[in-house]
Amino acid sequence: MAGYSRWFPQSEKHADGYEIVRLPVPFLPRRSLVGRSLEYAAFGTFSSLAAFFNRADIIYANTWPVLGGLGLPLIRCLRGIPFVLSVQDVHPEAATLTSGISPRGPLANLLRRTDGYVARRAQAIATICPAFTNLYRDDRGVPPERLHTVPNWMDADRVKPTSRENRLRSALGIPAETRVAMFAGNIGSTANVDSILDAASSIAGRADVRFVIAGDGSERQRLEALAAQRQLENVQFIHPLRNEDFNDVQGLADVMLLPTCAGGASASVPSKMIAYMLAGRPIIAAVEEASETAAVIRRADCGSIVQPADPLALGQAVLTMLDRPREALQKGAAGRLYAVEHFGRQQCVSRLADILESAAGANAHPTALASAP
Repeated sequence: MAGYSRWFPQSEKHADGYEIVRLPVPFLPRRSLVGRSLEYAAFGTFSSLAAFFNRADIIYANTWPVLGGLGLPLIRCLRGIPFVLSVQDVHPEAATLTSGISPRGPLANLLRRTDGYVARRAQAIATICPAFTNLYRDDRGVPPERLHTVPNWMDADRVKPTSRENRLRSALGIPAETRVAMFAGNIGSTANVDSILDAASSIAGRADVRFVIAGDGSERQRLEALAAQRQLENVQFIHPLRNEDFNDVQGLADVMLLPTCAGGASASVPSKMIAYMLAGRPIIAAVEEASETAAVIRRADCGSIVQPADPLALGQAVLTMLDRPREALQKGAAGRLYAVEHFGRQQCVSRLADILESAAGANAHPTALASAP
């Protein structure tokens, strides 16, 4: 990360009374499974050493516990410092979707057993969705009283709806009458943005519809070249996606797109969905019906669902939503209302603080040592 060293620890003291210590993590090629695993293991080693030699009331480990948190049970045993795990992804289940690991092979079984070993020794576990909570109860054997569901959150005062006729429309050359279907976020290997190109191709005859892909990532250049090769004139890329432009970029959209790889939304909940909902725009999600993402969209009544491997259905769902503007407005408003109530920063942070204070014991204001790669 720019401004921080990967080789030397750095300390920052803030006026509010807390201190951040950034630990060294050697740079490794994270696009390979070996590179990611080594980086997580390196971080786990450095952070465990820091936790062992510094007194803390509680350790909050926001990392992949299979490798990054291996030292936590030992620290709890030797130093008596309890730890709370934050589960953002379920591993090795998520890794089997992207790395080619056999779900029931020896490596996956070893990682699953290791993850369970660490999880059962945590004072508490905070997962981001009920499906993850159920998995740690049923598959990892964690007692239900230690499990909590705290979804990822966003500040609804910072991510908010803006007019589709905002300052960026003319600057980006998007005519007022053009309706926009947008993907906004990281364009990585698991985002399945290829399906958006296929959907755009399937409805290329609708000159009034444009597919906008906003953001950057490891797949952006390949997808830009592919769109040019296929002569998809109804596809436009916007990058970089700057923080100060985020609301206005999403404001250009009439509908937001959430593609996933088959099985992907069962192993993780895309955080971009919350931003889409707070933008007040309807969502078309290419996810499995049984996924938590689909369940949230149904509960909020904020969009429609198609299968991940069906770009033709995605294209038709875009047209259906755009051709029903009143229904689209209603679903967008319902999504923001649901997100403010369930994914708002204040209520989620307060819930997490209660979990940490309870895990720390009698100290109502614990000195938390957070762990995150």
